[in-house]
Amino acid sequence: MKNLYSLFLMPIIVFATHGSVRIEDSAKGRDTIIRVLTHTDLDGALIEVKSGFTIQNPSTLKKVDTFYTKQRHYLSTCNEGLKWGKLYKGVHQIEFTPKDKNTTFLIGGIQYSGKLTAYDIASKLFLVVEVDVDHYLKSILSGRFADKNLHQTTLESLAIALRTDLYHKIATSTNPFWDIKAETHGFAGSSLQVIGSNANNAVNATKDLIMLYENRPFPTTWSDDCGGKTASYKVIFRKDVPSPAGVFVPFAQKIRNENRWKCSLSKREFAKMLELDSIQSIEPFKDSTTDKIYAMRINGRGLTFRELTILDLQSLIGKDRLKSNDFSIKLIDERIEFSGFGSGLGVGICLLSAKEMAESGKSTAKVLAAFYPETKIIKLDFVPQVFFEEDPIEE
Repeated sequence: MKNLYSLFLMPIIVFATHGSVRIEDSAKGRDTIIRVLTHTDLDGALIEVKSGFTIQNPSTLKKVDTFYTKQRHYLSTCNEGLKWGKLYKGVHQIEFTPKDKNTTFLIGGIQYSGKLTAYDIASKLFLVVEVDVDHYLKSILSGRFADKNLHQTTLESLAIALRTDLYHKIATSTNPFWDIKAETHGFAGSSLQVIGSNANNAVNATKDLIMLYENRPFPTTWSDDCGGKTASYKVIFRKDVPSPAGVFVPFAQKIRNENRWKCSLSKREFAKMLELDSIQSIEPFKDSTTDKIYAMRINGRGLTFRELTILDLQSLIGKDRLKSNDFSIKLIDERIEFSGFGSGLGVGICLLSAKEMAESGKSTAKVLAAFYPETKIIKLDFVPQVFFEEDPIEE
């Protein structure tokens, strides 16, 4: 296990911190490998491994097969065990471990790197890919942000913020099989990575850098346009986890009205979506500081109602229609009108403003300090055991 190094990128980070974190130089902890649930509830899957690899039973750590050449078979479950080219009798979990780190495998035509584990859960296949955090980051930044024409400084800020989020997920995972679902960030394997791309450069330039808040990594996310202010992760996502407070964002506030949007749908249509007989009233639940909506209660006739989080609501109506959680609601005759600003949930980095800051010469450290107050940046190449403990770290 490697050592911990403190790194202060700019003076602003020094001034924003409250001393150094005491994390003992210990061998206890986890390497920065993230376990990603890529497929669920499959009847079977066509899996091709490009080069030499071994197969073992992860529950016993016993090796059950070795291959030296490419193999391509259909993986399926049965009462006797898992089938992949042959039956592995009595084995209901198998782990594909490549002999070479450059070996890739295909699942349904999508390319992945790392280690693959297949679980038979109630006669359905669940597939988990284990990849290095930086490999995961390169895939996300290459796929999710390739069309946004972001400044390199903005990409570096995103790389540090998202790496922080992954460390937090590793440290707080309670699932014995995976840490994160592929849909969380839109992970689509290795196919989207481009050698020498800006995204790859941003991840390499920020290698092992994460942020700490109250001496631990914390959950992070981003918005395309926060509308002028951000809220804390804890408030909007209703998670009991320490996270930095929201901030006022001058640039996004200045052009707030330029990014106004409206969405209208009929009461009948909305009632049908919610399985209510009618829509009588709507009560939004808001962050008291920013007025951003985190949930709402929709009332039907009598005592019937539905309560939805903002994520559920966007999923129901569509993110392309209900673009943010910074909106007002009007019930006009037989329709419902949402009128709002910005795009995204207004938590964490505001890409619109981060891009403007980067283009005006602000450093990566200053961009992060602007959106994550009272945090510090450190260089850490493993997730130490101390992050898994409930007691706060002493300074």
